[in-house]
Amino acid sequence: MNVEIKKFSELFKICLNDIPKEKHMIFYQTKWTSNFHDGKFRKANRISKLNSKLCREEIERNSKYYELKQVFSEIQFIGKIYDKNPTLLEEFIETYLFLLQKIEFDQSYFLQSIKILESHIKRKFSDRLYFFTPIYDFDTEFEKIEIGEFIIQKITTNQFDKISGLDLSNEMEEPFIDFEQKQLKFILSFSIEKNPNSTFDLKKISANILNALRLTTNGSIYFGSFYRFHPLNLQGDYFPGSKEIVRKSTRSYFLKKEQIDSFKEIYYSLNQIYEIFDENKTRYLTYSIRRFDYVYRDYLVEDNITDLMISLETILNNQPFEIRDKTSLRAAIILEDSDDKKIECKKFIQKCYDMRSEIVHGKKRSTKIKENEVVLTDEEVKNKLENFVRTAIIKTLKLQIKFKTQDTILNKIDSSVLNRGEDLFD
Repeated sequence: MNVEIKKFSELFKICLNDIPKEKHMIFYQTKWTSNFHDGKFRKANRISKLNSKLCREEIERNSKYYELKQVFSEIQFIGKIYDKNPTLLEEFIETYLFLLQKIEFDQSYFLQSIKILESHIKRKFSDRLYFFTPIYDFDTEFEKIEIGEFIIQKITTNQFDKISGLDLSNEMEEPFIDFEQKQLKFILSFSIEKNPNSTFDLKKISANILNALRLTTNGSIYFGSFYRFHPLNLQGDYFPGSKEIVRKSTRSYFLKKEQIDSFKEIYYSLNQIYEIFDENKTRYLTYSIRRFDYVYRDYLVEDNITDLMISLETILNNQPFEIRDKTSLRAAIILEDSDDKKIECKKFIQKCYDMRSEIVHGKKRSTKIKENEVVLTDEEVKNKLENFVRTAIIKTLKLQIKFKTQDTILNKIDSSVLNRGEDLFD
């Protein structure tokens, strides 16, 4: 411990010890917090928790606080930036109290808090804003998945308390927590560059991750609200949590080990497309993915079928005539390999068109789709169609990168009917 830090620790210890023992209890509050076991929520516990902010304000009233600030600013890694970051001492004190949860001096917690502050400064954490959002209905074999600026990782107690609103509850009886929130296992975290002169849309920033997950496999996965945090647990002036409005779970999502490469490839393809092509060349893809995303809303299955057909038609047709036949043929070409499978796929898509026509025109439903001589339910039709559309979007992403425009893509698909040896995805 160098001289400046040692002097700071001695003064900090005096400030802590100057708070009368009989006054300590006023800085503690009874709060609810979550209890996790094996990564799964078990119950909520009522605990006594130190209010770091109130305690820090008491320390600021100490007669030696001005001297404490002066010594703090003389610490080597702090001095050069202290004038531009006047809240660093407040953040240090609150971090120490948050970690220790006691109003006393502890050498190991003091050094841990110093180390956090030093890393915060040297790694320039203050230049970025950090956020996390819950991933509902999501599970995976991985402990952590890193992809670009994004990290999918196990949820912590503090994060769950914010998401569920436990950190705001002062009720005597255990607060109600939605079933879907109790099933939460993972969050998505990411950072953005801090810029006071620009605004940002967190949903838009994280959209490619969500779309890549949805295009990788099925399941009713979605993100919740976004929350500020610090990756090193340095305490700051962040907004408290809030009680989220959650959707009823319908289909759980599981990302398998063998799907991780596909997920990352889709994510990087989405990024590449929106970076290298202007909006006009990717509008059809953007709209198709948006209609595909509507399936994840709580709509009737008939609405899902309609949205899926619009999504498929958007990427595989750009003319107002022969829509049913052209879209179904192109779908069959890119979705299946063998001739028999292509014929089956084409017939299925055509039947889905007939079904959609009945739905949107309010006609009596008469179209039946069979598989192995068994009539499929609307839900079964929707699930099969969803898998086809998912694959069609993924393949179109690859074709967009290769052929640059939708017109070229469709011409290549059409010409491949005659050029049977041509591999569109080679």
